[in-house]
Amino acid sequence: LLLVAAGGVLLAYYGWQRRQVRQQFTAALAAIESKDWPAVKGAIDGLAGRSRYEPHVLFLRASVLAGRGDHRGALYELSAVRAEGELYEPVSLLLGECLYFTGDPVRAEQVFRSLSAKNPNLVEAHRWLAGIYHQRGSMQDARRALEQVVKLDPNDYRAYRQLGMLYHRDLANNKK
Repeated sequence: LLLVAAGGVLLAYYGWQRRQVRQQFTAALAAIESKDWPAVKGAIDGLAGRSRYEPHVLFLRASVLAGRGDHRGALYELSAVRAEGELYEPVSLLLGECLYFTGDPVRAEQVFRSLSAKNPNLVEAHRWLAGIYHQRGSMQDARRALEQVVKLDPNDYRAYRQLGMLYHRDLANNKK
């Protein structure tokens, strides 16, 4: 009976610990969004040494590097992380960003297209695609991506502004 009780306590402890780690990682994702790098570093320190969370630590390290402008270093860290499960979206978003900023917009586009296909409601993927299409000169594709951003995030004034600029450009070109 004592052995069963000890096993139950141990299982409860591991469940509690797993929830704590997940909360820590979720908080780190929010810290990345707000660019609170000391909080991300704290999460890295808290997760380090837990083999199950090594991919999470690598992703967080890559996020810090990218946040500091070291996209090549971030790509190196990401090379050891499989974008799957709960890491699929954040790792893929960061991978696409790093590819773009290291001069590989074609591969970045592939990453963001894959992301938007798997999750059509992921507004960040559409934002990135709009920028890539605009840079490439594919204004109709950029417009479609921006319209998707407006649909998903109606409070994003940037998308409205960019759409307005595209429409204005179209009007100016049609007058010529």
